[in-house]
Amino acid sequence: MEEQVEGALNDMSGRLQQVGLTLASVVKVDILLRDVWDIPVMEQVFKRRFQGKYPARKTISTEFAHVGGPDGLKVQIDGVAYRPRA
Repeated sequence: MEEQVEGALNDMSGRLQQVGLTLASVVKVDILLRDVWDIPVMEQVFKRRFQGKYPARKTISTEFAHVGGPDGLKVQIDGVAYRPRA
């Protein structure tokens, strides 16, 4: 689970860098989890990656990732970033 959360945030970070933003620019995330018992693991990763400046969050438990067996997709994270006008 930790690897998947890190991977999702790495992908998000890479996309943000393409437009000159960072994870610090993220103001809201929607998280889909296969198992709500993974929330503490996800929160540990968020503490490291967002360094205390957390975006607003909506977390939903879903069976969207049941395909692929026990090692299949466990998390999906979508985010909204904000760029202040210069």
